[in-house]
Amino acid sequence: MPARMEQRVDTELREHIDNLSRAAEASYDREQALAARLSIAEERSAQLHEQVAIQESDLGALSRQLDSLRSRDEMRDSTPQPGVSASYRTALDDYREHRYKAALERFGDVLSAAPSGNLADNSQYWMGECYYGLNEYRAALAEFTKVFAYSETEKDDDAQVMIARCQMALGEREEALSAFQKLLEEYPASEYLAAARKEIEILRSK
Repeated sequence: MPARMEQRVDTELREHIDNLSRAAEASYDREQALAARLSIAEERSAQLHEQVAIQESDLGALSRQLDSLRSRDEMRDSTPQPGVSASYRTALDDYREHRYKAALERFGDVLSAAPSGNLADNSQYWMGECYYGLNEYRAALAEFTKVFAYSETEKDDDAQVMIARCQMALGEREEALSAFQKLLEEYPASEYLAAARKEIEILRSK
């Protein structure tokens, strides 16, 4: 091989080797930079996990405190306070004797004394009955509607049939029909189904 050609080949090989070397160094630098970034990201992630764990612990403690407070409130409200049961019984006696205004006041007292107590939903219902007995059908309708605010009430179908009867008394035929129909659909085990069907027939015949 001529000397000049050999020299050119050597030069090209050295340049190629230098290029490879620089590429390797650049690749190494990039890997080091990525490794550093990854380390920082992992450190930040660990810090965030620690902060989240602390916050979850704090939330858990707050939740337990809230549950404890609710439990105490429920125990307090579900246990009739002194005089509440007596007031309720007296209110029922007043209602049965048609002393509707006196009964209204006493049922209101029960609600004020124990608004979440085990007599609250019944008191709310009987307030509607008192207004109905006084022929104040619009007020009765409002009181019966409030019964549904008590999720555990057993007076819901009672309230529903009385809502329909209030609307009948107010001359609101279509609303009464709708209310009776709701009773049939949502309370299939209600004791008022037969009466509701008869009243629907009466309304439809008018």
